[in-house]
Amino acid sequence: MSRDTVEPESPPRPATSLLRDSRPFARLWAAHSISVVGDALRVITVALWAYTASGNSTRAVAIVMLAGQVPVIALGPFLGTIADRFSRRPIMVSADLARAALSLLTAFGMAAGSLPVVLGAVTLSAGFSVAFSAARSAAIPLAVTPAHLARANSLMTTTEQVSYVIGPLAGAALFSTVGFAPAMLIDAVSYLASALLLRTLPAYRPEAGSRAGERTPMLAEIRTGMRALRASRALVIASVTYLCLAVQAGANNTVMIGFLPVNLHRPPSEVAWLSLANGLAQILTASMFIALAARLRTAATLSVAAVVMAVGGWVLAMSTGLAVALCAVTVVALANSPFTIAFATLRQTAVPNAVQGRVSATLTSLSGIAFLTGAQAAGWLADLRDPRWSLIAAAAVFTVGTVVGLCGLGRRDFRAAQPP
Repeated sequence: MSRDTVEPESPPRPATSLLRDSRPFARLWAAHSISVVGDALRVITVALWAYTASGNSTRAVAIVMLAGQVPVIALGPFLGTIADRFSRRPIMVSADLARAALSLLTAFGMAAGSLPVVLGAVTLSAGFSVAFSAARSAAIPLAVTPAHLARANSLMTTTEQVSYVIGPLAGAALFSTVGFAPAMLIDAVSYLASALLLRTLPAYRPEAGSRAGERTPMLAEIRTGMRALRASRALVIASVTYLCLAVQAGANNTVMIGFLPVNLHRPPSEVAWLSLANGLAQILTASMFIALAARLRTAATLSVAAVVMAVGGWVLAMSTGLAVALCAVTVVALANSPFTIAFATLRQTAVPNAVQGRVSATLTSLSGIAFLTGAQAAGWLADLRDPRWSLIAAAAVFTVGTVVGLCGLGRRDFRAAQPP
């Protein structure tokens, strides 16, 4: 057995044992923990800078967000192919070093008041992030056994959710007191620290037939990844619900600031309470999932979580007060983490590791398209009618995705997707 793989499957263990016994995964998790905090600081800092530097224009914020999505949508499958062609460790380390340099370039653009420089740096950084994520997604199944995949994904998701709560609060506090420079410096240092941790990992080379010396044309490799995704009926149908969820997320994120004053007669600043409720609920369920992951079935988790989120989406759309809206957001968030973790585990087990990078990056690109579609459609509908109609439409889209996607999928399909 290659050193880049783990020992044969063993009974599930607590999260602390997983980190202690699998040193490669412990390094992956530690690097992830450091870098996502820097990511959260950077995102809120760049958004606040764009808003203030443009004279309080939300369009400038939207342009920055779009710049971060363009490489995800346009280059995802190509960058995923790179993650399947070459050893995953050098890709992750190189991406971290590049993103550290681009964070400093972003800070330089902000200091010079140059939006084009900031947009260029954000776009390039997003491209390296896609390559990094594809390589990491392919490395996780090699760092832990199949029985521990759900728990490993739970640890990763919990860490992300913690950063989504802490990062924006810390970033906003730093920006309002000392400016953008400290947050951008922390972001750059976090990438350097991540690269130092990852350089001690095994190489995690791709399987034979995918290596640089045996490669086929890139477009042919992308088609191979597409065929691998389509070959798993469970993954295809679960992806329908996953993409409908991205549409709903794009719509909700776009219109919530308008929904509060127009439909709930509350100040738009109270969106912070909704964001806090969302983050804390996702941290709670993701951390609970760490302990329960070994006992939960993928099919049941995806189905129940999707139904709960659909119900929460309708309650949010029909809410008439902030308290009801908070409860609805909390319900959706409680189910979001289990769904995301189960979907990631299904993706990692339903397709061969040789195409993990391509499949992961392709789904990320499709998710970005779905998110932007939901955001643009919701903004148009909110201007045409009012924000509540956008939330109703988003809830309807996700409900259809839940019915079409998961309700028609049998246990046999999920069993076929699991490793022997």
